[in-house]
This record gives sequence, C-alpha cells and structure tokens, in this order.
Amino acid sequence: MCGIFGAISTNITSQIITADAALHALKALRKRGPNNQQYIQVNNCTLAHARLAIIDTTAGANQPFTNAEQRYYLVFNGEIFNYKTLRNQVINNGATLTTQSDTEVLYYLLIQKGIACVNELNGFFAFAFYDSHTHTMHIARDRYGIKPLYIYQHDNDFAFASEPKALRSAGCNYAMNTDALSTYFHLNYLPHHTSIFKHIHRLAPATYLTINTHTLQSITHQYYSLPTTQLNNTPTYATAKQDFKLLLENAVTTRLVADVPLGCFLSGGIDSSVITGIAAQHTEQLNTFSIGFKDTPYYDETRFAEAVSKHNNTKHHSLLLSNADLYAELFNMLDYIDEPFADSSAINVYILSKYTAKHVTVALSGDGADELLGGYNKHAAMLRASQSLLLNTVLKTSYPLLKYLPEGRTNKAFDALRKIKKYGYNLNLTPTERYWSLAGFGHNNYTQRLLKKPTPIANNGLYDVTDDFNSVLTNDLKLVLEGDMLHKVDRMSMANSIEVRNPFLDVNVVNYVCALPSNYKIDNYKRKKLLIDTFDYLLPNAVKNRSKRGFEVPLQQWLKTDLYALLFDDLLSPQRIAQQNIFNYTEIQHLRNQLLSSNVGDTPAKLWALLVFQYWYKSNYE
Repeated sequence: MCGIFGAISTNITSQIITADAALHALKALRKRGPNNQQYIQVNNCTLAHARLAIIDTTAGANQPFTNAEQRYYLVFNGEIFNYKTLRNQVINNGATLTTQSDTEVLYYLLIQKGIACVNELNGFFAFAFYDSHTHTMHIARDRYGIKPLYIYQHDNDFAFASEPKALRSAGCNYAMNTDALSTYFHLNYLPHHTSIFKHIHRLAPATYLTINTHTLQSITHQYYSLPTTQLNNTPTYATAKQDFKLLLENAVTTRLVADVPLGCFLSGGIDSSVITGIAAQHTEQLNTFSIGFKDTPYYDETRFAEAVSKHNNTKHHSLLLSNADLYAELFNMLDYIDEPFADSSAINVYILSKYTAKHVTVALSGDGADELLGGYNKHAAMLRASQSLLLNTVLKTSYPLLKYLPEGRTNKAFDALRKIKKYGYNLNLTPTERYWSLAGFGHNNYTQRLLKKPTPIANNGLYDVTDDFNSVLTNDLKLVLEGDMLHKVDRMSMANSIEVRNPFLDVNVVNYVCALPSNYKIDNYKRKKLLIDTFDYLLPNAVKNRSKRGFEVPLQQWLKTDLYALLFDDLLSPQRIAQQNIFNYTEIQHLRNQLLSSNVGDTPAKLWALLVFQYWYKSNYE
C-alpha cells in the first residue's frame, strides 16, 4: 500500500516534471507511504513513489523499481495476492529475482507478457509501467476501484497520482468543474465518471491507459467487466453455498500474507464478523478492532463485536468514544480529504484506522459484501417496490399525506418514518429513477433548488435497472462501492498509514456471486441470504438476525451546536454565498429552518455535504 506519482511533458521546461515537483508530490503522499520516498527522472518523465512496506520490507523492494538494464520502470500501489504463483511463472520464463516482493513479480510479468498480464492479477492495484526505449507508459487500475488513480491532462502536460493533492502540489492546474455539483449534492460523493476538477479525473476501474510519452497520444482499454449473465448451469442453492464457502475462505487466507502485524476491523455486523471468523481459523490469536459510541447507544455496536470476538477467540480491542472524541478528529479528517466527500461515517473510519494503526499495519474488512449480496435497506426497498403488493398501492396513493410526518435519524421511530416516506415517494418513479433516488439525498428537485446553475445528474446511462434484480447489485458495485465505500476506506486508512484488504472483492468471489440468481442473495425475508446461510456457524445468535444500522455520527447534534456558527456564520454566510455565486441562499435558509424543526429528515446529511464542500472550497480557492 503506497502512493504513486508520475508526470510527462512535451515541454522540457514544464514545472510538473522537475525534481521539485516530485518532492512536493511525495510530501503530499507521505502518509500513504511513510517508510520510503524516492523519485527518478528518465527522458521527459518523472516517476515517484511513497512506500508503506508490507511484503518484503527490505530496501531492495523500494520503488520506483528497475533492474540492472534500467530500461523498464515501475511504480505500484497495492497488493497482488496470487504473486507467489505468478512468481514461479516469471522465474520459469527466465527472470532472476532479487527480492521476495510482489512488486518485482509484477515488474517481470509486465516485461514478459505486456499489459495483458493485468488479467492474471488477483488483488488491488494502481500502477504505471514505463518502457524508456519505446517511450510507452501503461497506467492501470484494479477491477473494482479499490485503489485510486487520478489522471491529469492539460496543454502539453500529463500526470497521474494516488490523490489529487499530489497533483496540485506538483503544480497541476486545479480549476474546479461546477458541472459536477449536481451529482455531488445528490449523492454526497462523486462517482468515477465525473470529477470536481476540470483537468483531473479518476481512471475508471478495470481500465488501463497506454500513452506515448513523446506525443502524449493515449488510448484507454477496459480489460474486465462485471458478469451480467448467470452461470451456464445454475448451481443449486446448496452447491452455491459450498462453492461460495471455498472461494471466500481462499480469499481470506491469501490476504493473511504480510511481513508486518495484521488484524481485522470488526464492527459487529455480519460482513466483518464472517471475515473475522474465517481469519481466526488461520491465525493464532487474531487481533480485532472496533469503536463504539457512548452518547448514541442506538448506533453503538460494540456488544455485537465483543460477542463475535468471544465466539471466535480473538484478541479484541474496543475503543469507546464520546461525541466530543468524534468531534476532536473532525477537522483532521476534513483537512486530509482533497475533494468533496460527504459520507459522514468517514470520521468513524478515520478514528478506527488511527486506533488500529497503533497495533497493526494491515487490517481485513468486510467491504463489498452489501453491494455484492444485497445488504442495504435500499435493496429490500427496490425488491419490494418491484412487486405487486397491497402495501405498495397504499403507500403510493397516500404519499401526499405521508410527507407531512416527522422524520429523522436520531431514534428508531423517526428513522422508520424517514424510510417509509422515502419508500412511498420512490414508488411513483421508474425503476431506474427509483434506484438513483435511493442512492442519494436529493429527491424532490433538491439540487435544482440549491444550485444557481444546476446540471443534469451524471447518470450517463451507466446505472439502468432491468427486470433482473442483479442489475441493482451490479449498479451498486459500479457506483456506490467505488465512489463511496472504497473511496472512504482508502482515504481514511491511508491518512493513518494502514492497509485495508477486502476479501469479498476477490475476483473469483465477485465473478461467482454476480452470476448467481438474485434470489440466492436477497428475498422478502432475508438480505445477504447466501452469506448468512453459508457462514451461520461463525456468527453468535445475537448477530445472525440483527437489523442493519449505518456507521453514523451525531450530525444533527453537531450542526445545532458545535458546528452551527462555523456553518451558518462563516461557510454559508450570506456574504460568502453571494460572492461564490453557486448556491441559492433561499434554499440554505430553508435547510437551516428545517434543521431547527421537529421534522429534520435528511437535512443533516444535506447540510453536512454543504459544510464539506465549503470547507474544501475555502481551503483550496480562497
């Protein structure tokens, strides 16, 4: 797990290929790679790498990586979990390896097989591979977007980096793209196909870019797609459970390889509990980590985590936080993110990563299971909305009355009313509109009211829902997983120099599960059906049938107290709003009034997105 940066220019006097640019980029990426930072300059290219040493921690595995010939150069962020098998291949094909690292295996695999070898990699990665003789560079990103990779193109310059802050530090143009705002304020994050920057975008998952470093001409190739058709011979449910069990167990065990201490995030939910249970069977006294909340017992899950730990005999570390403890880390988190990202649970992941990093350098997590196996409330809502149910008819026709009911997220009753109202509203939409509405916060034309120059939300036809419910899950793997969940975990873990591994996103697991009938994963009675039925023996009774809760923070309380002055007197003051000329102040006034009412609904999430954006804007453009 590392940070990478590279720059190419057809202008030999360009700032972005200088030694100073590389040093500034490395400084920006230092938390991603605290163990070693170095760069090289070859022809009109600069490559830089900040290393978090995980496999073969010796200096010989440092990057940029090259050999005695010094023709090929590699900068690589990630882990290749099948590297031992691939290592035997490259040795059999004539390579003489000098390290035990997966970096060197990837280096020689690229030399021997070319960029097509990306199809053989099982892991997460973002890398650039430069052939200084042919003046060709390949830049690739893993299948599901676990590792980030940003591309910059402007005038005679081309650059890439693990985070936008490295590009800005190197002197790249940082102009804002206002066309992305409608999408951001609907989702509270940005998917890979749109960007807050005019000249910077994320390379799409499962994609590699090949560029001629003399001309800057480039082509992009998608090397993998999520399976959209079922297996030729659909297995019985019993067989699917057996297959799934073997695949996930293999995914976990291959991710236990590290030359540094390793543990598991354990929230007490189904996903992390299963990963912990499998890992505990292959690790002596596995370390597990969770955080809990003293002041918000509705969202405190520590008792479930402790039950799982006891059930699997792990060495559990639990950190109980007050709201003041959460607030104390808030601005550290905001100062680290370098593009608007308003999933408020990022604060929790930041604190959990900081706490875990005191004990281990690698942590396994349950990320990806909800998207893959139908674990979200919205999945149950989408499934039921597609059925001819009397309840649907009642809620659809009574929505004009439902919308006047109070709602919120601070207790069970208000949270239930919030969900019922949103469900009733979405029954009146098409399946694709319903999916997009459930994915975000901006129904009822919210973004059109908020923004002075609203633009169409960037669906781009990528997220259409068909009659096959698997299309809903595939959409989430492309939209929510990459743009929100993986983005959150990568940034917050890297801010604390810890690597997070995701067994549910093993390519063999994903390919198999995606091709199964959707009713193996979710029905009217159970979500993540395949996961729970396969691994119920790893789960204490208290965990098996518990309801799903989000990783929430007390936004409503903060926005009414600690953050109120910052938000309304500074970041959203009438003077600032007028100067920016981005927002309609009347909608901001409406949000403030709703926050102070008894019917807050999703207002705290909307205001949080505004706070994050304004804080980011003030830090970067004022």
